[in-house]
Amino acid sequence: KDEEEEKKKESDDGTGTVDGEEIPISQFQQTNHSGYYGYNSPLLHSRTSIIQEYIAHCVRYRAHSKNAKYVVCEMMNARRAPTTRVPFLNMEYEGGQNIQSVCKCRNLNDLIKVWDCKW
Repeated sequence: KDEEEEKKKESDDGTGTVDGEEIPISQFQQTNHSGYYGYNSPLLHSRTSIIQEYIAHCVRYRAHSKNAKYVVCEMMNARRAPTTRVPFLNMEYEGGQNIQSVCKCRNLNDLIKVWDCKW
């Protein structure tokens, strides 16, 4: 077990080792224990499904449509995401949604139609 920890430690020259192979620290930090890069993990949900779930909660708790639309736009443009993660975020949505289609929404029913939500 100690050998595994030693393999994954950062060295002084800006590289790390995983299974004896040196990789740059930026990739080293994104690697999880099974060797897959963290941003492509099968455990992560798609951004579309997260937004659909958020809209379903808005409908359930009767949130104001302007607040919901604002939060959806913030989720879409990744402005509040950590800057180190932004280059790895997939900016395409399964239904082809974009900021313009969300901005045209005037109520929660319009958001439900754009995002094809099941609630």
